[in-house]
Amino acid sequence: MADIRVENLYFRYPNRFRHPGEVALDGFSATFLDHKFNVIIGGSGAGKTTLLRILLGLEDDYEGGVAFGKTNADELPAKQREIGYVSQDIALYPQYTLFQNIAFPLQGAHAPADEIRERVSAVAELLKIRELLSRKPRELSVGQNQRAAIARALIRNPRYCFFDEPFSNVDQENANQIRSELKPLLTSRGITVLFVTHQIPEALQLADRLFVMEHGKLLQAGDPQTVVNSVNPAVHDYFAELK
Repeated sequence: MADIRVENLYFRYPNRFRHPGEVALDGFSATFLDHKFNVIIGGSGAGKTTLLRILLGLEDDYEGGVAFGKTNADELPAKQREIGYVSQDIALYPQYTLFQNIAFPLQGAHAPADEIRERVSAVAELLKIRELLSRKPRELSVGQNQRAAIARALIRNPRYCFFDEPFSNVDQENANQIRSELKPLLTSRGITVLFVTHQIPEALQLADRLFVMEHGKLLQAGDPQTVVNSVNPAVHDYFAELK
């Protein structure tokens, strides 16, 4: 698999959502580049999380095309998409230690115990939480728990990694520290990243390629400097309002 391509995506919220019938994606098309930090920025209701859910294989009632490299998403069940996922909610199991939380995907895949110990230790070392593996989430800071959530997303060596506002609940100092470590860590492992945010400084710190969304549409995509200095009135106004 290589680039992720979406073409003319259209998605309307079904009845189980808070706003049934509302259009979340309205003709959205984009190419997310392989081995790059693809950052999607937009305000609340832009359709960012819905886009990730479709790419994750959690929503299938959409119109348009989705492809991972040359493979149509319809041919790829969610478990075969090789995606690690980190949300803003962190979502660690409170009754488990960090070791158990990080190891959970490998245990579900019935990996040997020795391999699990080795891989958990290695990824915890990368995220600087190795000495915390015996502790439970309630004993640790939000920043340390988010490091564990990232470690869990990486434990199966995913081809892609998706982040949905991962530092919204982390204090600024810890968020800045984790961000500074995150990009070199993921790029060194050859992982293609889709990172969702509404914060301009965060987007500019991480993006190799920046995508601006509004009301389910792509306003502009390109290298960050070009996008920020766009002559497109909607894009120019968007950045002016958030600065």
